[in-house]
Amino acid sequence: MRSPAEWSAVRSCPAPAFHPNPTTGPLRLNAPPARPLRVQVYGLSGRLHGAYRVDDGALSLEPLPAGAYILQLADWESGELIGVQRVVKR
Repeated sequence: MRSPAEWSAVRSCPAPAFHPNPTTGPLRLNAPPARPLRVQVYGLSGRLHGAYRVDDGALSLEPLPAGAYILQLADWESGELIGVQRVVKR
């Protein structure tokens, strides 16, 4: 998990964002990614809950309990950090 200082260094240009937020089901990107993304899902304590490849813009949080999570979005191939998003699963 990258440190908060690294998160703040992420470009401030519009990054892909998942919706709906909060969610009770699957999340969708606001626009399908041009390239595959690696999405790492962290709890607020910093625990990694999973890393997923997102090709079509959909991500399921169904196996996770209700709570707040941090999604770290990166390019699948280069690993370049694209954005960080906080989501709430109800």
